[in-house]
Amino acid sequence: MYIKHRTWFPFLFVGLTLALVLIIAVLFQPEESTEVVFGTLFSGEGAVEVSVVSEVEYQEMILGFFSDLDGGSDSVELYENLVDMTVPYDYKEVHLELVIYFGSVRDGRLAEAGARRDLLFATHAWLE
Repeated sequence: MYIKHRTWFPFLFVGLTLALVLIIAVLFQPEESTEVVFGTLFSGEGAVEVSVVSEVEYQEMILGFFSDLDGGSDSVELYENLVDMTVPYDYKEVHLELVIYFGSVRDGRLAEAGARRDLLFATHAWLE
């Protein structure tokens, strides 16, 4: 007579599968979300200050960019600083136009840059 012995394989298989699923769930758990609230970035490690630029400060910085460019500063560095700037919401379209203008100067397309500069100055009075 053949007696079937109980095997531990199904229990080991289920146990190891559950352990693998738990390890994968822990490793790929989404990180804590971050959100910007009133100029402060809250994250799991603590609060980090975010620079908030007012419209007047933005205008002063842009006028400084133009005076630096007229003074012979490096157009590549000015372009990179302009791209990295924090922009007030109302000035995002103007900022895009300025990035295109400074990109034209950086690339040496001076005729296109001159036309863009004239259009910027005609469209936005605070640049003059």
